[in-house]
Amino acid sequence: MIKNKEKTKVIKIVENVYNKLDILNNITWTPYLNELFKKNLEDEKLHRKFGLGDRSNFESSKDCCALFFTVQQICEAFIEEKYTIKDYLHLKKSMFYAQSIVANYRNKIEEVLTLEEAKTIAEIDHMILYNYEHYLKSKEKQKEVA
Repeated sequence: MIKNKEKTKVIKIVENVYNKLDILNNITWTPYLNELFKKNLEDEKLHRKFGLGDRSNFESSKDCCALFFTVQQICEAFIEEKYTIKDYLHLKKSMFYAQSIVANYRNKIEEVLTLEEAKTIAEIDHMILYNYEHYLKSKEKQKEVA
């Protein structure tokens, strides 16, 4: 396994934004951020249980990946509302939950998150968390195509 500073930096950025978004847990009786995290954690467990390939290749914990997807989904919805009811059958339900959180509480999110921060997180390739070596190979292939 390759040790890398890039992955560590990504994790710190994501944790920082997650902590800022904690305000979403205190709006109503429903802790929205925690609920979204639980949905992503369940998805991550299923992904690892039924996913393809060697399960030992996962370099980050389920919690770390669920945290990443929670923050990334909110950031993507913050940038642009992209899903319609037609998409519901084909996407993870957590994506709709995140979009609904942003649609209902954008003003609260704007208090703690900038558009630039959201764009930075939205552009992160999740493979950096799963398998850094594979992530680097993928980046090389993208350079060759471009």
